[in-house]
Order: sequence, then structure tokens, then C-alpha cells
Amino acid sequence: MQAITTPHQHVTKTSAWRIAAFVASLAFATSLTGLAQPAQQAPPSTVLFQNVRIFDGKGGALSAPSHVLVRRNKIERISTAPISVDRSANTQIVDGSGRTLMPGLSDMHAHTMFETVPQPVLLVSDIAYLNLVAAKAAENQLMRGFTSVRDVGGPAFSLKRAIDQGLFAGPRIYPSGSMISQTSGHGDYRLITQLPREPGAPLNYDERVGMIAIADGADQVLLRTRENLMRGASQIKLMAGGGVASSNDPLDVQQFREREIHAAVEAAQTWGTYAGDLRGLYTYFADAGRFTECLTRQNWPVAQEQDNAALESAYVKVRQQPSEDMLVTLQGRVVMRPKMEGEGPQPTLVVERFTGIWHGETCGVRFATAPLENTYWKLTRLGDVPVTVASQQREPHVILTPESGRVGGSGGCNRLVGSYELHDDKLTFGQMAGTMMACPEGSDTEQAFLEALRQVYTWKIMGQHLELFDAAGTLVARFEARHMQ
Repeated sequence: MQAITTPHQHVTKTSAWRIAAFVASLAFATSLTGLAQPAQQAPPSTVLFQNVRIFDGKGGALSAPSHVLVRRNKIERISTAPISVDRSANTQIVDGSGRTLMPGLSDMHAHTMFETVPQPVLLVSDIAYLNLVAAKAAENQLMRGFTSVRDVGGPAFSLKRAIDQGLFAGPRIYPSGSMISQTSGHGDYRLITQLPREPGAPLNYDERVGMIAIADGADQVLLRTRENLMRGASQIKLMAGGGVASSNDPLDVQQFREREIHAAVEAAQTWGTYAGDLRGLYTYFADAGRFTECLTRQNWPVAQEQDNAALESAYVKVRQQPSEDMLVTLQGRVVMRPKMEGEGPQPTLVVERFTGIWHGETCGVRFATAPLENTYWKLTRLGDVPVTVASQQREPHVILTPESGRVGGSGGCNRLVGSYELHDDKLTFGQMAGTMMACPEGSDTEQAFLEALRQVYTWKIMGQHLELFDAAGTLVARFEARHMQ
């Protein structure tokens, strides 16, 4: 195991298991005053944390009072008994006085350069000012317990370098560089009066300093992706959909064409990194897994390392037949690895973090968003529980018909009919009626489905998937659009 260095060392030297600077209960003055030591000062090679209660992130309970010895940035020993060390200048002893010691937190979606500056100020401020503000924001991130952040857009390269050199206190930053956006996309903050852009015209200020990169067409996307990689991006951020912070694109619009996204993914792949989180179909057969990404339909073998074991275990638990395709979500990267059979390397997916499996769902139709009404919505989940259709059982589904304000469908056993009311994002269902058939299987699912419909208060569509929520914002049901042939 490896640990975060102490505040007198440098936080960017953390590795897999990072112990944070004392979070909340352990943030006392002696730790704070030493955070910004000059880069040239040699950090102690040995650190001993005494009398701490350890939170390991695996359970809710704290350990008994313990001692943790860190030598050359690795956890060497954890003990409830006192640990003897050489009390030389190369050893730092931190008395926790019963406070909590915990792993460092990782923020997977941060905009370090932007997060503390209002957008109107951001768009008219000099980049030097933004770097100074961001340095303070980075220190605050560290003091909140975040020792690593994945920065998903913004010119954070200089800030990362300064933190790495020990000039400022802050977490380890994994930068994406400029957010790559199409014209009128989620990253295009130009005013209407700045249009049209003439061919060969100078870039806007926010493009020149690396806040955004406007790219139209596969060649421009490839160019901007490679520029970010050249600057040191550890991953690429594509603005592939509408957003709240941009005023010139609808919130639900899908952006970039397939060949544009493919260009960015291919460039990231050859660099040994990735373009955002991944969603696709996973299958496991003959002791080997393969993954087909939903958007580009690229298919890769899956390396048997890191979080692949969690992916395999979840798949085996819910599959109904060998080699069945199953929709999964994960964080990962594509690297070149030797082929299992034959000579030479091949692109291979490394699963860094498995995030979910969606039994009964598919990728759906690419670059299309299904409408709420006049769509056949197949039930796939009730809350967090996947819905399985038994043999000889109907498929639970609903169809909302706007002309009559009626909803029809099936609970899996009985046909259902009722009414609904739709006002913007508010959706409620009236009393549902149905046939009274006896169900050898699926009656519990049908009753849970009806109860979920009674709780519905609001809705959201993401591509081909509909999610229904109750008044508290809790997911009660999830559906996938099915298109009749």
C-alpha cells in the first residue's frame, strides 16, 4: 500500500491508497502551517502517525487507537501497539490525539480553474488572475480531504505544475485541458455578435488560453485532441451533449457526429488514455471478456486486471445464458497490449473502475433521443432492482398517448390502462385498471410496478432510457425505448 505524503511533503506523490491530510477532525494548526514548504526543502523520509482512529473506506466503523508508519511514501506498518522509530531529522512524528486518519478522497469531475469564479467574471478575466484564484481553490480542495482530482476541462496545466513543484498546496491534478466543443455546443460561450467566424480568423481569448477548443469536423477534433495530449492531458473532455451553463444549445441535444467522436477516441487510444467514462455491451465467454462501446461501436478485449474482477463477478451473477451481451458502465482506458493469440499488440480495455450493470438494457439507437409520448417503454428496473421477464410472461411496459391522455401497457401478467397528466417535467399517473388474470410468475413485480407508477412525480430521458422519480427525487423505475419493426 502507498500513502499520501504528510503536509510537509508533497501531496502529488500519492498513489493507490492515499492517506489524506487530517480531514476535519485532524486539521490542526501544525499541519496547516507546513503545507506550503519550499520545493527545495527535502521532505522527511519517515512519518509516524500516532494515536489515530483509522477509517479505511471499506466499512463504517473506525479502528481502535492505532499507529501508522509511512516510510518513503509507503505504508510500512499499522499497529495498535506503539511503533519505535529513529527520531532523526528525517523522521516526522504526528500526534493524532485520537483524531481520524482516512484515505484521501478523489473528485472525479472537477473544474479547478473555474469552480470558484462566477461565469460572467470567468469569461472576461485575465488568465493570470484565474490561475491565482485556482491556486487558492486547490488548497481548499486539499483541506476538504481531496488528494486527487480529475479536472475535466480548463487550462489547469500550469497549476498542476506549480503544485507538483511544491510552490502551492493542492491535490494531484489529472488535467483534460481545453473542453472540446462543436460550434454552438456546450463549450461555445461566444456571443451571437461574434458570429460568423471567418476562415483563418484569430481564435477567441478563451480558446487562446485553453479554456475551450471549438472544433467542427473530424480533422479539427483530431487536431484539438492531439494538442491537449501534447500539453499533458491525462484524458480528453468532449462536450458531447447540451448543458445548463451554455445558452446557445438545447439541454437534451446530442452533439458531435460519430466520426468526430471516433477521431478523439482514436487519438486518445493511441496515446494510451481515454475520452471520458465508457458505456457499452460486455460479454464474457471462454475465460475472456469483450466490450463494445455504445457510441462508436468499437470493440476491445478486456484486460484481466484492476477492477475487471468486479465487472466479471457482476456479469456472471445476472446473465441468463453464456456469452449474453449486457449493458455496463465503467471508467477505463484503452492501451496497447500483446494479443492473446498471434503476434503483435492490440488495443485493449483496462477497467479502472466498474460502475454499473444494466440487465435487460441495450445501447439503443445512436444519436437519437426517444420522446416520452408515443414510445414503447420497456421496464428494466424498479428502483435499483433489475426486472427479469420469466418465460411465457409478457414484457412489462407502458405507452403514453397524448391525444387521449391515456396510458396503456402491461404489468407483465395483466394488461394495464389508466390516465396521466404531463406538465413540463412533472408527470403523474391516475388510478390504473387491469385484467384480473392469475399469474404463476411475476405477480410481485407487477404489484411493485403499479406502486412505482403511483409514486411518480417527475421524469427524465437520456437518449433511449426513461427514468421516473418520486417527489423526493428517488428513482422508482427505469425503462428502455423499444422500436417496433
